[in-house]
Amino acid sequence: MKMRTRGIYLAVLVTVTYGSAYLCRINLPAAVTKMADGFGTTVSAIGIFGTLQTMIYACGQLVNGYIISRHRPRLVILCAVIGSAAANLLMSLINSYVPALLLWCFNAYMQSLFWGAIVRILDTYPESRSDTSVMWTIMILPLSYTVSWAVIGRLLDGVPSWHPYFLIPGILLFLMTPFWGTMGRFCPETDALQSTAVIRTPAEIFRYIFRNRVTVYCITSVLSGILREGILFWAPVLLARILSGTNLSPYLTAPLIPFGRIPSTIALRYLMPRVRSYLTLNTLLFGTIAAICLGIFMLPENSVILVIVLIILLTFLSTMLGSLYSVYVPLSYNKDNMSAPIAGLLDALIYLGGAVSTFVLGHIMSSGSLKGTSVFWLLTAILGILIPILMPGPEIQKPQR
Repeated sequence: MKMRTRGIYLAVLVTVTYGSAYLCRINLPAAVTKMADGFGTTVSAIGIFGTLQTMIYACGQLVNGYIISRHRPRLVILCAVIGSAAANLLMSLINSYVPALLLWCFNAYMQSLFWGAIVRILDTYPESRSDTSVMWTIMILPLSYTVSWAVIGRLLDGVPSWHPYFLIPGILLFLMTPFWGTMGRFCPETDALQSTAVIRTPAEIFRYIFRNRVTVYCITSVLSGILREGILFWAPVLLARILSGTNLSPYLTAPLIPFGRIPSTIALRYLMPRVRSYLTLNTLLFGTIAAICLGIFMLPENSVILVIVLIILLTFLSTMLGSLYSVYVPLSYNKDNMSAPIAGLLDALIYLGGAVSTFVLGHIMSSGSLKGTSVFWLLTAILGILIPILMPGPEIQKPQR
């Protein structure tokens, strides 16, 4: 296979695989209401699935960097594909709350293996054109969400069971198995890919973090995760309740939420050269989010369309915050060879914030309160503004790409 052909093959395979894997993670919000009815429990009880998912995913991000650096990433992805697909397929056969919860926790860990291994493949294979592949991978996430809500959700709207929400994504991901099993034949692995990376000890990493005042970014990463993951997980459920008395379908409006990821990626690239520091951009984003949340709180309950627009804007801004802390801030520490450890730490903290958010919002959503949800997001954004002021952090240079 020629180098150009291998590049196209890798780009397509990575994009489709990560999109299918993502579909096996965000199918849960679409099934929340039916799962609560099926198990005879409350929506907040099903919210525990989302809380444990984000916590396990975050912990996996912390430890999997070492694992991936010691094994061939294509084999790591193959194991993740099989494991996550099997978890979703088994979810479609279970009718008991506790076994389903345990199985979803296993799925969360399998999901945490994907991103690091994919990034390592894209960084190592010269023919993969990593910038283009990563961009397409990010762009396919909203498409995966659309398939979950607008397509699968719409098709299964009249089906009383929640099992098909996991069966269909599980089958789609399992179809990727033979491609990763035979990838070594089409794209031979280089020596660089098989070599082990230099990993600092945990003690050295923590000393570096405190010495360089990275703790500010750690706290703001948690706050950005509270906003981003909370909006992504609960906004569709919130929209379904808001639209319950209208002619609009939540399966048509909910997919608009993750599409904020596409313009947010473009906007962040545009803003980066135009701000003095990351903390300046942090204040700008959190401040705008706080203003929007205040607007949602003050709007009358019948302003349905305007609320939907504001929620989509929240998705746009919270995604920019997540990208800032999971991608751009870690790159600033590349000169100290600390990009990878800090990227794993901040990404884990983002999902830790998501775990807190899904748990708290689960209780708030039990009362169906839009006002309560907006106040929670407002207080989080205010903290995001105050933390850099109360705990001044490093005014590090923006990375040169």
